[in-house]
Amino acid sequence: MQHTLPKGFTFRATILGDAQGIVDLINLWDEIELGKSELSVQFIFDEWKLFDIEKAGRVVLDSEGRVVGSEELLHRTLEEPYLLDGYVHPDVQGLGIGSFLLSDGLRRVAEKAKHDGKQSYNVHVNIFGGNRWAQQLLLEHGFQVVRYFYRMELHFVEPPQESEVPEGIEIKPFMRGQHEHELYEALEEAFQDHWNHFRQSFENWREQLYSDGYEDGLSLIAWDGEQIAGAALCYNRGDGGWVRNLAVRRAWRRRGVGHALLQSAFTRFYRKGCPWVGLGVDAANPTGATRLYERAGMQIAARYETYELQQTLTDSAS
Repeated sequence: MQHTLPKGFTFRATILGDAQGIVDLINLWDEIELGKSELSVQFIFDEWKLFDIEKAGRVVLDSEGRVVGSEELLHRTLEEPYLLDGYVHPDVQGLGIGSFLLSDGLRRVAEKAKHDGKQSYNVHVNIFGGNRWAQQLLLEHGFQVVRYFYRMELHFVEPPQESEVPEGIEIKPFMRGQHEHELYEALEEAFQDHWNHFRQSFENWREQLYSDGYEDGLSLIAWDGEQIAGAALCYNRGDGGWVRNLAVRRAWRRRGVGHALLQSAFTRFYRKGCPWVGLGVDAANPTGATRLYERAGMQIAARYETYELQQTLTDSAS
């Protein structure tokens, strides 16, 4: 399926100078879909440290040089699907820019899959559940929805309850440079049950650990003696707080460790003056995380959908 860019628009590789324009575009959609914007330029720069943005990214500019479309091709390990992450400014929707970007992204995925020695591969795209325009675009290109995710939030109206820590467990703040390898291994073990989780290198994980929003002592580790039972990686996001990872290792599940970590995180954010705390969760999480968050008072604020396209190199060449 071939698509051309409408007249008056420019298409090129992303450069570092596009960061502010891309952040503005993503934050515009966050305002439309969530009623708040949280992304910072520093967060984008931290993410771009993990790959070559000029190879991975593409932008569409209007006649005034404004970023009105963006797309990134993300792929960390050979085992995982190829991820396309794209945005189109609502002012130019319906002009074919989204179809152009998606078509180009699929072409680039096919080239990378061939370079990676793959005969078959999957492509994933994540979208806001209420974006009918994006849903239709993906369905027209052969994608099917395969997973749902929730953004859940707690808005403080009173101080959070003090956490009840299980006997033998001690929750301590995480500090930069301490127990990094132990934390990395504990999280990898805890998330091996999760859909679409693929082990990443320690170096990439550490780069993300200290990304924008990190603050010493905000994240928490649950210790059972000398062993890590679980952890909550917590970050500042906009005017609120974000729990990026809440994980409990198999041997310590169903003992209240996750609830204790979550309540402890709530307390820390509340004392910092954050009006809300949020996190993301797989709607079909096998460990029952969604129910845990609901019991803690969190509510679903938004739904996201993961679409998948299964391809072979023969399909993508046709």
